[in-house]
Amino acid sequence: MAKLAQAVDFRCIGMSQYQEYLIAIVHVIVEFIAIIRTYAIYGSSRRILALLIAAGAALLGYGAHAIAIHQQTPFAITDLPAAGCLLPTTPDLSPRLADTWTGLLCFDVLIFLLTVYKTLSEKRQSFGILTVMLRDGTMYFGVMALASTSVIVTFRVLPAYLQGLTAPLASVLATTLISRLMLNIRSPSLNYAPEDLKRSAISQLVFEIGVNTTNAHRQDKSEGIDYREREVELDVV
Repeated sequence: MAKLAQAVDFRCIGMSQYQEYLIAIVHVIVEFIAIIRTYAIYGSSRRILALLIAAGAALLGYGAHAIAIHQQTPFAITDLPAAGCLLPTTPDLSPRLADTWTGLLCFDVLIFLLTVYKTLSEKRQSFGILTVMLRDGTMYFGVMALASTSVIVTFRVLPAYLQGLTAPLASVLATTLISRLMLNIRSPSLNYAPEDLKRSAISQLVFEIGVNTTNAHRQDKSEGIDYREREVELDVV
């Protein structure tokens, strides 16, 4: 019976560790994509990159420290519920995990403010892509702010066995929204621009507006060159 209880305890701890590592890896990837996106918006600005890397490294270090402490927490067989593998969060660890999610929320606030500032400062050049970036950034921030706040509340208010209850949901929302945020930039509706705007320049970064073969043909024709005439000449030769 003791061996069975020890095996159950080992499996439950392994499941808990797997969930924590998975959530951490997911958010590292999501925030890395957010850093790359913001870095591109600011035209590969090294100052922006340094700011985001410093903030992300501080958040990652604090979160890794909190997870490491949790992994070293000893659990007894009596900590296991009557059914399932839900392990409690110790009183000294709850504030650390809550602070980690608070830092994650602050990082999202930083990304959102940088996106809004750059989008509004380039409003005079905006057409499709800037509007989409501002809209998607607002949507991502709003949903993730609510999700992160719910996780923080669980660590601050709920009992030990229910703390972090909404963390998996927040991770799923983060992956879904960051995927939409990136893939939506490739929407076909953004491949067209006004006649006098072939490219939209955001700082030093240039977003290509697709291959505009019509404008290229019109330019060659204005110079007295027509590809169809070239083809006829080649056929004659």
